[in-house]
Amino acid sequence: MKYVKQIGGLVISCTLLALAMENPLVFVNIPSLLIVGGLTVGGLLHSGVKLWSASFWRQARQYAIGSGFVGTLVGLVLLLGSVDDPAAIGPSCAVALLTLLYGTFFGYFIALPNEKRKAEEA
Repeated sequence: MKYVKQIGGLVISCTLLALAMENPLVFVNIPSLLIVGGLTVGGLLHSGVKLWSASFWRQARQYAIGSGFVGTLVGLVLLLGSVDDPAAIGPSCAVALLTLLYGTFFGYFIALPNEKRKAEEA
């Protein structure tokens, strides 16, 4: 019962976001997920922060947003490397934009609410 509001808010946000899109599958990009997820988890493991604490969620937010920017740079490098091949520009641009979207979404809609909730519990 404790997490009903939190889970409900996340489900409502994701549902409305999916309904607003014409084709939600366009927003699924495995390389972008791997960049954001890998860099965020790697940074958290390297930091040695206590799991599920307020500081864990604060660092998760910072790493997720930072990894979104790193992924954008990776996508731009891929984009510039494939300027002569028009078919490769689309996937490179998707990596550049979706890593930023994933990092920002995770940082502000998953990690930040958890950080605030954990800070209030302490």
